[in-house]
Amino acid sequence: MVFCIAFGASAQHERVVTIKNIPETNEEFQILRSKLSETPEGSAALFILALHLFQEDDVQGNEALISMLDKDLLIGNLGKYSYNGYGMQVKEFQKIQKQLKKYPYIPASYFPDAKFSNKYAVPPVPFELVFIKNLYSGSEYAGKVKYFIKSNGAKKIRPISLRRNSKGRWLVTEYGPILARVVPPVKPKPESKEEEEEPSQP
Repeated sequence: MVFCIAFGASAQHERVVTIKNIPETNEEFQILRSKLSETPEGSAALFILALHLFQEDDVQGNEALISMLDKDLLIGNLGKYSYNGYGMQVKEFQKIQKQLKKYPYIPASYFPDAKFSNKYAVPPVPFELVFIKNLYSGSEYAGKVKYFIKSNGAKKIRPISLRRNSKGRWLVTEYGPILARVVPPVKPKPESKEEEEEPSQP
């Protein structure tokens, strides 16, 4: 499978990542990572996609998340929930697992047009993830940045922090606010009693 990604920037200090395919396995995710993680906005987008993959399959998603987290958030691990000899710290794994079990629609809330009114339906590709960079976001030249992204289920934009490793890849160092609760999807209205009853036979 071939992934196509485009980058852009606006005068308002936005960083835009266009996603043309959503990975369904960690193998597909790693192909995307090889193209996207050389910029902080690319890695921030990858983290959102990894959360979405985790929500669909916690083993595959866990592997994707491990590859996007800074090593300060990881430990040596060769068990089930490991990848390339590393695993998430227990508190990190439990935090993600707990929040996505409670609010499974968190990852999709960052996708365009995925709202509580449509049950956070994942939009068709291609779509854009927009990250905001301000005067206090740090410097890419210094290797540390903080970006912000809008969730369609919350009023305030949410920060995600990253730093560049020795190989030039950007990794996530802080993501707590990304997992904060969002407005639950709208529940369908119950059918009226008349609609539920079968019509009587003549």
